[in-house]
Amino acid sequence: MRTVRELGSEFWDAERGGNYSPAGNSYLSGRTALTAVILDLKARGIESVSIPEYCCESMIEPFLRQGMNYDFYAVTRTPEGLSFEIGAKGDRNAVLLVNYFGFMSDYVAEAIDLCRKSGQVTVLDRTHSVFSCDDISGPDYCFGSYRKWTGIEYGFATGPDNERLITWPYDSTDQYIALRNRARKTKSQFVKEGYSDEAKRREQLDCFSRAEELLDSEYLSDTDECNKELIRSLDLKYIVKRRRSNASVLLDHLKGLRNIEPVFKELPDKTVPLAVPVLVREGLRDSLRSHLIQKGIFCPVHWPLSDSHIVSDKAAPLFRDELSLICDQRYTEADMLYMMEILEEWEKNA
Repeated sequence: MRTVRELGSEFWDAERGGNYSPAGNSYLSGRTALTAVILDLKARGIESVSIPEYCCESMIEPFLRQGMNYDFYAVTRTPEGLSFEIGAKGDRNAVLLVNYFGFMSDYVAEAIDLCRKSGQVTVLDRTHSVFSCDDISGPDYCFGSYRKWTGIEYGFATGPDNERLITWPYDSTDQYIALRNRARKTKSQFVKEGYSDEAKRREQLDCFSRAEELLDSEYLSDTDECNKELIRSLDLKYIVKRRRSNASVLLDHLKGLRNIEPVFKELPDKTVPLAVPVLVREGLRDSLRSHLIQKGIFCPVHWPLSDSHIVSDKAAPLFRDELSLICDQRYTEADMLYMMEILEEWEKNA
């Protein structure tokens, strides 16, 4: 039985009831955590970092803001998923890697080992894999954010010496968290009242948007104590079970579609997925996304291109054709089957 009328978009509640221990130091966001890593790299005399061309603009921005040199390495589509073309060390002192959508634990572990053998410092972005039960070991630094997983404004970072990583006090005058709290409260009311109050829909969307603008302008802060308590009380078993179950349903049913191809065909045992990424046949993604929105399904794109990106021909199809099918813990297998019905409906007319 379907449990909700709309799928996707911002979280309005966190799944509590557990006892979870986040790693490392706490920060307001993933960008804040990455900034702490960048500043520690600079303090160690590291002058340049190689980052994947397939990334979010918010990953690039802290390097620009802190004056750290960077270049891009290629990320390529393969039959198994994605691969990195990091190459020889050259002038790169450090390499940043991403376990995309949580599906690449083994591959990333091997890449970290190769980078270490070549003398490069490794930085792992765990934003896509914060709950994955992987055994990736050895990166010099890790950082990430829980916001896209739970709605909680909480970033984290670890390094060779966590005590040496810079932290910032929580700025109680900043309105970012206050706006996010207001947005979640309004969205919770909107959901509980059956998704019918358009004024509440507009209000929560406006608050989330204004909060994002505030974060874009200033993010060097800790998160607040309420968010720290929320993180510690997350029901990890529930989150892992729901996400894996939902992703399995999607991957099983995607096999029969001709215009939509999953980036990763299988769900590894270690993976707790952020989403199930698919590639839509060239020129059709906007049509599919519009159809999903009309049916109340809001799937994000990873990622919109910005002026900061430099994209090779190898990565261009990822930016052009990727769509992330939601599979998070708010939803059931019945919701996933409904989404597949809508995808199949679109494909008949594509």
